Parts: sequence; structure tokens; C-alpha cells
Amino acid sequence: MDETIISKAANVDAGEARRLRFGFDDRLGTSRTLRGEVAEGRFRVHFPRDMPAEEAKVLALGRTTVQTAGVTTVEFPELALPFVRRALSRLNCKLELTGGNS
Repeated sequence: MDETIISKAANVDAGEARRLRFGFDDRLGTSRTLRGEVAEGRFRVHFPRDMPAEEAKVLALGRTTVQTAGVTTVEFPELALPFVRRALSRLNCKLELTGGNS
């Protein structure tokens, strides 16, 4: 495994810090897997609240059904699945859906 050495500190805005966390997860081989369910032409995904703003825009394609301190659950029409998968792939996240054929 490659070694990551931090040699200096720098100010990083909150949005970039979120993106860096996902990048470090991937580099350490611990990419995130988001889970969800498929039913009746819709699918529901449980998103972490720390998604970077660019990728979080995909949430606007769905309807928030549950929101807690750490997770936002969003229900989407089935047609939004490729867009959600693309946004998550930019963060090296996997999406595991149970219940349908997706």
C-alpha cells in the first residue's frame, strides 16, 4: 500500500475538505458503499451528509424521505439511476441496491 505523508498544513475550504475525505478513503482502499432499495419503478438511497456540493446536486432529482444527523434518505424515479450512479462514481463510491433488478 502506498504511504501518504503529510508534510505541511494548509487552509482548505469545507467543500474541498469533503472531496479530499472521499479521495483519501479511496486511496486507503476503503471506498464507501451506499445502500438502498428498489421497488415499483422507484429506488431509495441512504446518502452520507458529507457529500461534496457538486455530487450532492443529484439529490434534487429525488424526494427526501428521511433526514438524520448523519444520513439523508432520498427516493428517486427509476430513470434517475444512471445520474445517481455517475455522481457516486465521481467519488469512487459504490451503490448496492436490493429488491429489484437494478
